[in-house]
Amino acid sequence: MAYTGLESGDGVTLERIKKGLSPQQAEQGMAKAKAAGIEVLLSIIFGIGGKERSQEHIQATTRLLNVMQPEELAPMALAIQPGTELEKEVEDGKFVLPTPLQILEEEQYLLQNMTGFATFYWGDHGNNIVPMKGPLPELQEVFLNRVNQAIATHPVCKEETLKTFAW
Repeated sequence: MAYTGLESGDGVTLERIKKGLSPQQAEQGMAKAKAAGIEVLLSIIFGIGGKERSQEHIQATTRLLNVMQPEELAPMALAIQPGTELEKEVEDGKFVLPTPLQILEEEQYLLQNMTGFATFYWGDHGNNIVPMKGPLPELQEVFLNRVNQAIATHPVCKEETLKTFAW
């Protein structure tokens, strides 16, 4: 199995974070891995598009995941790492962090719109608002219900930013 950080399927976001990878290259890489019989675990980051590109990020990411169809998926909430360019951009106001509600809405969109393939969902990262893991599509509705419940009732949704931990 290969583990790779896709982070986003949005070309603008990938360029902004200097990922060094385009959505097209990610898709080509996945096709090569599948042709070689290599299973792939992809990570994505809820919130990496910031407050202003939240929708573009999650829509493009979900579209790309539906094409790439990774065997496993590890979504995690954005955590700003100390000493990084992104930390400086946050401090300078060039990157505005998404709200916790936006992060949950990204996960909601993903779970509503991932279709046509089986994957294992490793959504139990310590920074995730609603930690959960298990097979999709079998648990997709259960996970979606948990996210919907958090959107409706979780007190963090009233906060301006999500407090996360660097690793």
